[in-house]
Amino acid sequence: MTKNIIISLILALACIPAAEAGFRKIENDTFWNTADGSPLYSQGGGIFRFDNEDGKGPKYYWYGVRYKGAEEYRADPSQTIKGSAFSGVTCYTSDNLTDWTYAGDVLTPAEIAKHGRHGWLGRMGVCYLPEISRYVLAIQCDNGVLFATSERPEGPFRWEWRKDMTQTIGTPLSLIHI
Repeated sequence: MTKNIIISLILALACIPAAEAGFRKIENDTFWNTADGSPLYSQGGGIFRFDNEDGKGPKYYWYGVRYKGAEEYRADPSQTIKGSAFSGVTCYTSDNLTDWTYAGDVLTPAEIAKHGRHGWLGRMGVCYLPEISRYVLAIQCDNGVLFATSERPEGPFRWEWRKDMTQTIGTPLSLIHI
């Protein structure tokens, strides 16, 4: 009898729609917007969780690259955009993984240009490194990996150094074996 009640309770709870429980549905394979309705541009990045500076629990940070041509592609995904170039590493923040706020560009073309001309940037990760009390952004940069640091997860990130990967792993475009 108790087993049947528990099974019935589990089935009843499973039938409650996510929206009624305070959650919004996350849809894949669609263009996303920020909480204020602006387009979200964040290709080739990822979502990371860091503690809030105010001590109110974790906050999610979505980092990715915005390429020139992203607006045209969003307007018509059937077209191939030629000459899409790095326009910035974006950062969006959220407390719930569904409502995102644009925090700004955390790595800009101007910061990259201080160290010479570079082409393609993408595929990144961010972590907090307690030994230096800074956040570290690792991002593919042409035939190497660029490491940039910031005191805050919202940036700005500043170039620290770039490691050419060609001799290390025999291919210029991989983050394996850093």
